[in-house]
Amino acid sequence: MGNIKTLLGPARPAAGEFWSRHGRGVKRRADGKSASNVLDVAVGFADLTGSTALVQRLDLEDLDHAITRFEEITTERIVGAGATLAKHLGDGMMFVADVPVAACRLALDLVAAFASAAGGLSVRVGLATGRVAALRGDFFGPAVHQAARIVAVAAPETVVASDAVRARCAREDAFAFAPLGAQRLHGFEDAVELFRLTPGAHVAEQGVPVAGTPP
Repeated sequence: MGNIKTLLGPARPAAGEFWSRHGRGVKRRADGKSASNVLDVAVGFADLTGSTALVQRLDLEDLDHAITRFEEITTERIVGAGATLAKHLGDGMMFVADVPVAACRLALDLVAAFASAAGGLSVRVGLATGRVAALRGDFFGPAVHQAARIVAVAAPETVVASDAVRARCAREDAFAFAPLGAQRLHGFEDAVELFRLTPGAHVAEQGVPVAGTPP
């Protein structure tokens, strides 16, 4: 199995000043044929919460600004963490990290970044892990679908992870996983044990602000 970024092929040309400054290393869907392989990775989906309300409340210019801000913050954080931005989906996005620990750190960072940013935007993140196929700059497999379903049941400003993510981060005291119980996810036959991810006790004691963490 290879490294994620070596499998994605050439990235599409970036658009806009932000992309020209921060888009290096961001892997978007590649044009034409590229290598395919199977990788064991962590997959995350982040959603801009309350997007339906935003559409109703904002005029088109302000809505465009909000979506652009969402894309800027998520891209900057993902690239800065050394993860892979798989794609933006309007009011959502998908990222891939080599290991669940990195995905957990990034997910918490994303939630905190929006909580501290001006504009009143917030996100929620769903995490899963497993083997995926990397093909033409995109990723396919059960872990991708599971992460997408998990974010749909997450509360605003929270990170929700699968049991597989929790198990692979069990020795990391930087994280705490609160059980949310087994939940039925659309398209999955069996219920999936889910956990709310928050910073571990020693991180909280250091006063690191993370949205969605009880005071």
